[in-house]
Amino acid sequence: MIEGFTLTAFKLKRKLKITVNVPDDYYKSNKEYPLVFLFDGDYYFSYLDEKYKKINLAESLDDSFITIGIHSPRIPEWRTSELNPYYNGKLKDVDISLSTIFFDYITNELLSIISAKYRLNGNYYIMGVEDSCISALYMLYNYEMFLGGMFFNPDIKDTDTESLLNFINNNYDKEKRIYLYQGENSSLEDINFYNKLDKIFTNSTKYITNFNENSVDTFEDLKTYIKEGAKII
Repeated sequence: MIEGFTLTAFKLKRKLKITVNVPDDYYKSNKEYPLVFLFDGDYYFSYLDEKYKKINLAESLDDSFITIGIHSPRIPEWRTSELNPYYNGKLKDVDISLSTIFFDYITNELLSIISAKYRLNGNYYIMGVEDSCISALYMLYNYEMFLGGMFFNPDIKDTDTESLLNFINNNYDKEKRIYLYQGENSSLEDINFYNKLDKIFTNSTKYITNFNENSVDTFEDLKTYIKEGAKII
């Protein structure tokens, strides 16, 4: 079941749209649920941004947790500034210092708002798809609150992967649960990055990986992988 609301996020200097997917029976019980944060909610849900509708993941999300879809700015440079602290591309107006402000806002102010609105059990996870995997990887190992993360087709274009991998290695916690999928005719660079992540994550207490180099992923495939990824929760 999809809900949504809009915030005035003063620290982010923008309106922030939030899509929430709650279990179908949420309002019929007093049960508390884990919370999953998902970037690019405007892309993966259509509740508040119908004109940008691409796909709708609501039907593929497990009823055992609540998912928060955080909508991104429509301006590419602004979106990149918030989502990639390791950006090293050619967009001149990207300011990666904004990512720290964005991530801190999520883990402090936004979490407080969500906690007041919904019944949560205190278990938090993060999900990234393609280039938003960079944000999710960073947040997983920068904030103790996250118990695990789901990463689908990490896209490392215009990213300083050496610094990111060093950060993960230096902050690695084997107790954090990991689901890692790589497919969709991945580039050689993406495959190399996957292999380096796989080498790090193999020591994790709960680690599920799915590597399918030659797949041509459809929306139906993504729904299947997300259901598989939910097993870490």
